[in-house]
Amino acid sequence: MPDLRCHVDSCTYYQDDYCSAGRISVDGKRASDPDATCCNTFIPQSAQASTSYEPTPHMMVQCDAIKCKYNDAYKCEASSIQISGESSCDDSSDTLCATFAEK
Repeated sequence: MPDLRCHVDSCTYYQDDYCSAGRISVDGKRASDPDATCCNTFIPQSAQASTSYEPTPHMMVQCDAIKCKYNDAYKCEASSIQISGESSCDDSSDTLCATFAEK
């Protein structure tokens, strides 16, 4: 599993640069750069969703960014992944996979 670091501190699942969602999903079916990707797992802290997983650096990442060189059968095979979006408030489209690299 990839080493995942999250920098979206406005997300319910964010805990000290780790994610407590258990697994994440990255969207960007037509993406050709990081700005066209987003973390579909993002839930704003204001929604107060419950988390049942411990924050961890290693987790499964489902990826729909088919033009990314790390996408292998809709799973991310990068050794490490960076999810960014410090200005995200209520919308996952403000997040992005900074690891995205076009094939």
